[in-house]
Amino acid sequence: MMETLLHGSIGYDIIERLRMRKTMELTRKTDPQIFDAFATKQDSIHYSKLSFWGEFESTNGYDAEYWSFKEEQELVATLVLLKKKSIFGTFWYIPNGPAMDVFDLDLTDKVLTMIKDEALKDGAMFVRIDSNIPRLQHDNKGDVVESGFNNEFVTGYYEKAGFKHTGYNYGYSGYLFSRFTYVLDLEKEFDQLVEQIAMNMRNLYKKNLRRGVSVHDAGRDDLHYLVKYGKELSDKLEFKPKSLSFFQRLYDLAKEHAVYRLCVADLSVAKENIQTERTTLYASIAKVEANPRKAGFVKEVRRQIEDLDKEERDLDELIRKNGNNIVLGAALYLLAGDRSYNIYTYTNKEFPSFHATISFHVETIKAFREKGIRHYDFVGVSGSLDPKDPYFGLQDFKRKFGGDFVENLGEFYFKPKPKQARLYDRTMVYRRKFERKSYSIFVKLKRKRRAVQ
Repeated sequence: MMETLLHGSIGYDIIERLRMRKTMELTRKTDPQIFDAFATKQDSIHYSKLSFWGEFESTNGYDAEYWSFKEEQELVATLVLLKKKSIFGTFWYIPNGPAMDVFDLDLTDKVLTMIKDEALKDGAMFVRIDSNIPRLQHDNKGDVVESGFNNEFVTGYYEKAGFKHTGYNYGYSGYLFSRFTYVLDLEKEFDQLVEQIAMNMRNLYKKNLRRGVSVHDAGRDDLHYLVKYGKELSDKLEFKPKSLSFFQRLYDLAKEHAVYRLCVADLSVAKENIQTERTTLYASIAKVEANPRKAGFVKEVRRQIEDLDKEERDLDELIRKNGNNIVLGAALYLLAGDRSYNIYTYTNKEFPSFHATISFHVETIKAFREKGIRHYDFVGVSGSLDPKDPYFGLQDFKRKFGGDFVENLGEFYFKPKPKQARLYDRTMVYRRKFERKSYSIFVKLKRKRRAVQ
């Protein structure tokens, strides 16, 4: 009778899958091509679920394995396993969880159970999984849509399988991948995507076009710009910057999954357009100058001409110091399936008036859309809706491009050796605090030395 009541429902589907339960077969060393081909087709794809990410993390002290799960010879799930030894034991990390149908709860249970069994067999200290499964539906501002989806039931299934959830926490509270981000769907026409950008940012983008600003693909030899501008930001915010070798390794191993871009400005184009705009403004004054009713209009246009005069003087100084062509910034993107991720963007702080980050996003959205990319991930925001939050400005900036506010489920832990895991966690907390404090002191000393010189 119960089966009849559930017929056609999710409950009936689960009963049927359990009735037809198949034997799961695990391979811990999967051919990378087969591995990536499957993972790329999954809705739950993320660049960290591809083999190149395991190769890259292998250069950072991890041992990487590429697991695949089969039922009756059919591939149903894959995951990147990263292992690292510490003085307390070996820990496992599965970035963003398995690539599979994440809403197939029977499959989820079998995969998690097999991960647990293998961890126990290998004597792992703990297993850490962060998940890119969306938790709740939000509107563009971040407020929860009451009638939207709710995937918290997946959290329950992870916990039932023995993986404890760490909570729905602040985006930057120790997560390796922030729980929150903005993702823009690129299905619309490019002109429509531009029109949904906040007006002030849209106007800055259009002004950049008139000032000769463009964005183009670059190669490995230009990665030094990413290092240079990243170091400028790190000195300001007091965090340790990434090295050139870091970016080179990532770029080399990601191969076709990496896109590196530069934002540049041709100042001769900017100067020419300023002169054209000024001529147009003078012409508009000449048409109405004799009309006393247009005095307010004339006053405003003259103010605009004064602004152009100042901009041209500043431009002449830039040309004198740097020549006609300047680099405004550098950005590195990773691709996975039909998704793109803006993982690093650093701009030249000498030229803030060009607003290079806006051009980076808009021009790359255009280029990726033409390549068939469907989702543009701005990568990482705090998730706080409090304007006083120190990272709210960055979050609000990304919001203004019109994307979806995405909140993921977060992290899960299975701890076969809880005492060792607790000691490891405490040690890492103190270590990170010491490293941040040490680098902050180093930056402050460097500033003092420069001031004395």
